[in-house]
Amino acid sequence: MEVINILMVDDQQDVFESLKDRARKFRIILHHEQYLTDAIERLKTDKKMLGVIIDGKGFTSKNQVRGDEKSDFVGAMLTQLAILEDREARLIPKVVLTAWYDELKETIPSGVKIFDKKRINEDENALSEFFDHIRSEIKKGPEKKIRDVYKNIFEVVNRKEFEFSSESLDSKLFDILSIYESRTFNYKDYYLIRSILENIFVALRNLQVLNDSQFYSTGKPDHAACLKYIESNSKRINDANLFPNHIYSCFSFIKYVHNELSHIDNKIPSTKYVFDACVSSCLEILNWVSITFYSQIKDE
Repeated sequence: MEVINILMVDDQQDVFESLKDRARKFRIILHHEQYLTDAIERLKTDKKMLGVIIDGKGFTSKNQVRGDEKSDFVGAMLTQLAILEDREARLIPKVVLTAWYDELKETIPSGVKIFDKKRINEDENALSEFFDHIRSEIKKGPEKKIRDVYKNIFEVVNRKEFEFSSESLDSKLFDILSIYESRTFNYKDYYLIRSILENIFVALRNLQVLNDSQFYSTGKPDHAACLKYIESNSKRINDANLFPNHIYSCFSFIKYVHNELSHIDNKIPSTKYVFDACVSSCLEILNWVSITFYSQIKDE
């Protein structure tokens, strides 16, 4: 199980110390800030912090003293986190851990789970539930970001016309976008590009743009035949039955790069930039499909 780093924002050092030791067996390393302002500054610079535990009442700045904890601390913290997330196009999973559970549980925004400090201190199962929830939220974070950013593309690929094999195109698209948004890359990833390209060809046949003469008897697309047809029907004017020149160029680029690089030995220097260009070309094609054939998608 992967070790993850979490920032705990709590005005009481002893509460943090107690939970920090118990977190280790869940392979979670807790870090601590007492004040809201310090916590936000820490999150701006320390990107290894993958989530935040927020106290129910706490200090927003260093000029506060014991007894001056703010009941609107959670709201203030969530507002600052939202600003940070928006500015950095980043998702920071968060939970509330408080001794004021009954008082605050109805005031916490939906989507942010609240836990009772007393219960997790006394019940090992409650402690496990708490840390399991944090882990699950962190795991969902990057996926939610990708699905939010590319929402219109996911809406298109989940249309019935894109159904080609038992393996979901949605999951393949998510896989290549995860690679696209990260620094990871392997030459085998080009097979994902090929698979998405084939699904696009199938969708275009289902939309009666391509026809059976561009497909094998098995139902798989003949890439060369599809590309030739697209080239012969590409024009500068974007008619519903015609391919704009730049869309043909995207198809041609993907096919050429896949053919050239999918079998290359990994010892050759990485071509992540070229892979990213292939993904961008796929997104451009899918965006064109969305605009051309599903312009009313949100009204259906």
